[in-house]
Amino acid sequence: EGIDAFNAHDLDAFMTQFAPDVHMYTPTGWLRGKQAVHERFASTFAQFPRVRMVVDSLQARAVGPGTVLVEFRWRVHPLGEGPAFHGVGSGVYVQRGGGWVEVLEHETVTRVDPELQPPGGGG
Repeated sequence: EGIDAFNAHDLDAFMTQFAPDVHMYTPTGWLRGKQAVHERFASTFAQFPRVRMVVDSLQARAVGPGTVLVEFRWRVHPLGEGPAFHGVGSGVYVQRGGGWVEVLEHETVTRVDPELQPPGGGG
């Protein structure tokens, strides 16, 4: 559901997966709280109106009562298709209020296709 909402640029639906107290580590640093995560993705959708995400693999496993660790490999295509940022991530989800919400996420970029690298390399 989260990826479908991301690819539809439905920010409200996308944000339902995050807890109010979510912490997210991104390639540019920590985001703390749902509002900070909302601002990040609102900016992404504004800057890249055709951006799409693909999850190439996803594994989930229980790590305690009401707690699940999700590990995934992803690609983000800022132009909707073609060149991509590639990465890995993990998220911790907990049961709250009858549903599951993400409380912690870590994202790491592992590769940037050459067409998206800044002039002079760097990716």
